[in-house]
Amino acid sequence: MTVQLFIPCFIDQLYPDVAFNTIKVLEKAGCTVKYNEQQTCCGQPAFNAGFWGESKDVCTKFVQEFDGIDYIVSPSASCTGFVRNNFGKLFENNAFQSPAKKVNKLLNIKPNPFEDRVRFFRRAFLDFMLDGNAFFYYDGNDIYLCPHGTSL
Repeated sequence: MTVQLFIPCFIDQLYPDVAFNTIKVLEKAGCTVKYNEQQTCCGQPAFNAGFWGESKDVCTKFVQEFDGIDYIVSPSASCTGFVRNNFGKLFENNAFQSPAKKVNKLLNIKPNPFEDRVRFFRRAFLDFMLDGNAFFYYDGNDIYLCPHGTSL
């Protein structure tokens, strides 16, 4: 599985070891990690400071950088949450609405809310036994299993 890594600006500047460790974990899990050196920020700092126009410019760059990518991985729940909760509003009725929705979907793989724990762990165990990998996503509240080969 090939993934595109998004390293947020604050991790790049303040916690670069998180970026390198994220790569190590993904590679150990069998992923091929790609990194676009032109990426900068998701736009959250400007948005939170009230500069929505400037934020939209940065968000447009973010969408362009990740358009056409199958999987995006980010070690930041904050940036992922910003994309999830605000890109739809920023790009409503805009030429970037469709690519922004695709990026949003990549960062928001949702589980089946009716799946019980036994089935969840059975699927995780099967993923691990069949190909040696089981990918999990924790959003600060729930843990999700992202099955290998999931089509977005």
